Amino acid sequence: MNKFAPVFDAVTRPSLTSRNTPAMARRPGVTRRYDISFLNDDMTPEFRQTVAPSLPSFEAAFSAFGRGLLLSTSQGPCAIEDLQPGMLVETVEHGPLPVQWIGSMQIIPNVPADRPELSRLVRIMADRFGIGRPVVDMILGPGARLLQGEGPDAIYVPAQDMVDGDGVFQLTPPAPTRVYHIALPQQATILAGGLQLESYHPGPHRAEMLGPEMLRLYLSLFPHVTNLSGFGSMAHPRTDSTHQLQAELY
Repeated sequence: MNKFAPVFDAVTRPSLTSRNTPAMARRPGVTRRYDISFLNDDMTPEFRQTVAPSLPSFEAAFSAFGRGLLLSTSQGPCAIEDLQPGMLVETVEHGPLPVQWIGSMQIIPNVPADRPELSRLVRIMADRFGIGRPVVDMILGPGARLLQGEGPDAIYVPAQDMVDGDGVFQLTPPAPTRVYHIALPQQATILAGGLQLESYHPGPHRAEMLGPEMLRLYLSLFPHVTNLSGFGSMAHPRTDSTHQLQAELY
């Protein structure tokens, strides 16, 4: 059963200000509701809803997987909306790993935004990358990345960069749509519907891009860690990590 309550609103409020924080942290903006579930200190699931800035660096942690995405778990395929903290998901690098954190938010179509691509989804048609890749049509959010290549050359590529109009399409949802992301004890490649997807990691430059005040607010969304080192090392590099972080400043 899905534990996340529907959320449809985003509220305009002034953002935090500081003379010592980057431009992204100083500018006024919009806040939104985020839903999180996580394993608390006694290893039982806890659910929480919070309000935080509607910034790309925050939303990327909540916007990778569309409803119905089937993750490979130790108990068999599980839809992302039915996943619970503590369940074991299959990974390429480390075998089964427990889900420590699940984030969820609503994508609201046709809302004025500086970066409208962040309110669009990607649809990958069945068998687009070979038989069973994916097994069925797959909906991914703007925060999704897929693993491309093998060995030391493997790299995470944004799903949006793979849109080609020939089996991979970008679409605007007709109604508010819930999207999800998950974090594991360390970053890994998740097996989902025949494709290999990235688990959440904030990336190597998050602290300097956010500044100390906004970083504290960002980390409050991840009660299972106390600092950025709690996410562990990245499993593979990303094609757009520097470009995307720079874009968040404007």
